[in-house]
Amino acid sequence: VAARAAADPPLAGFLAECGQSAGDVPPMAEALESFSSGRLFPDFSLATCRKIGEGTYGEAFKSGETVLKIVPMGGETRINGEPQMGCAQIRAEAAVARRLAALRPERQSSKHTANVTSGFIDTKRVAVCRGPYAPELLEQWRAYDTRETSENENPGEFPAEQLYAIFAFADGGTDLEHADVGTYAEAKSVLLQVTVALAVAEEACRFEHRDLHWGNVLLRKCGADEERGATLNGVDLSFPSRGVDVSVIDFTLSRLDARTDRPTSGDATRDGREGAKGSEEHSVFCDLNADPELFKGPEGHCQSETYRRMAAATGGDWSRHAPETNALWLHYLADCLLEDKRFARTAEQTAELKAFRERAPRYGGASEALWDGVFVGEFKTNYGK
Repeated sequence: VAARAAADPPLAGFLAECGQSAGDVPPMAEALESFSSGRLFPDFSLATCRKIGEGTYGEAFKSGETVLKIVPMGGETRINGEPQMGCAQIRAEAAVARRLAALRPERQSSKHTANVTSGFIDTKRVAVCRGPYAPELLEQWRAYDTRETSENENPGEFPAEQLYAIFAFADGGTDLEHADVGTYAEAKSVLLQVTVALAVAEEACRFEHRDLHWGNVLLRKCGADEERGATLNGVDLSFPSRGVDVSVIDFTLSRLDARTDRPTSGDATRDGREGAKGSEEHSVFCDLNADPELFKGPEGHCQSETYRRMAAATGGDWSRHAPETNALWLHYLADCLLEDKRFARTAEQTAELKAFRERAPRYGGASEALWDGVFVGEFKTNYGK
């Protein structure tokens, strides 16, 4: 690994970002066993890990309240016929995940931070390990394959020297595709919580998710009377959960402005985005032009159309900030709730949701969509107090 890192600056940079050196890349089983002794993972055990899902590039496992996303990276072996993700792309995803987790209230060192939200999944740790694949996880992969019929190739076939990125997240619950939405109040709360999270991140770091399909919105049941809160440009927001706690996940295609801070620390900048005085800003993004198949989905299919509308909004320049892409995904989520989820609603409520779906694509971002009529009375602010 040391020789490879010396010849591969993106790998060396990713290791540094993970707090590792080229000589500190343990085998997967050893890396995961170290989680068991860490305070970040009090209920984690490799022996209790269960496979809970999969994506094109990796596998998802869960133990206790921790979810692992394990992604092979930088190797020559293809994954389901596709090239492995490069170290630079993985590093970008890790940078986005960390930046969004830093917006959570428990991560704030000051009570006067301008932009705060718990709407993005808590990223506990990102690490690099090497093969072979942990035997306990391979056993769970086979059990999942027997039960669900995996669409992925067996990860045990990767070479022993394969490198992996491990993302450790808090458990955010069940994705919107598979979660039950029982009432119109719950459905509107899902929309509101996603909109608030996107709006805060737009203002904090010019964030765009760019892949916010219903598999990337997680729901957990909570008390119907529980309150949630956020801070948007210094204005505190509070709103009832309506019985659902929402977390946005998966930042593979996302874009934001990151900062490389100089030694002198400072307060929030005048535009509301946190950072150190004199810090240098650069964009972190995924060039979606590298995956032309993403834009070739069927006409009239809402998710496929959303990718094409994003391409038009950005002009094909995926480095630039085009917050209207977030509004396009709010249109998509409203469509999912209307067309694909079954919950009790009146004709008036259906009309209200349809009206929001129609208006959403015309907003310049989630920060504008937050003030749509569908959310009137759904949240309170301390503005003017």
